[in-house]
Amino acid sequence: MKSGDFLDDFENSERERAIKILSSSLARRMHTCRELSDKLKKKGFSDSVIDDVIDEFIKNDIINDRNFADVYIIDAALINYKGEFRIRQELVKKGVARSVIDAAFAESEVDFENALFEYLKMKLRGEEIGDYAAREKLKHHLAGRGYSLGEIKRGITRYETERE
Repeated sequence: MKSGDFLDDFENSERERAIKILSSSLARRMHTCRELSDKLKKKGFSDSVIDDVIDEFIKNDIINDRNFADVYIIDAALINYKGEFRIRQELVKKGVARSVIDAAFAESEVDFENALFEYLKMKLRGEEIGDYAAREKLKHHLAGRGYSLGEIKRGITRYETERE
């Protein structure tokens, strides 16, 4: 066996291990390219193997940051009741490019104001919002969830109107 053969075998086995790790991760949930790349870096894989495997997964549409962003927006808004601002921050943190995020939001059909209203109905359970302090606390809470001040005001007004 030539020394070059040994290195080739080592590179191939390292690549196969990286593919198994990514496949196992993706079997549990969707991930962004950066999340998977970071996972392999933490496990000590070489940059060349990481780039090669990630590129292969992208080329075969196994990982796709745009698809990830599309699904993430829907889940975050309609299941976790997060606003656009917070969702954008989370996607950036996960390594999705801003241009991809902008495109995903531009084509998204999520109605954030209706999602906010549904969240208010669930959170308040038909009760009054309360005094000024309670209202401000609620506004602060909703802002922390990523809703804009305009969305918050409209959501509270709608909640109070439909509650009556």
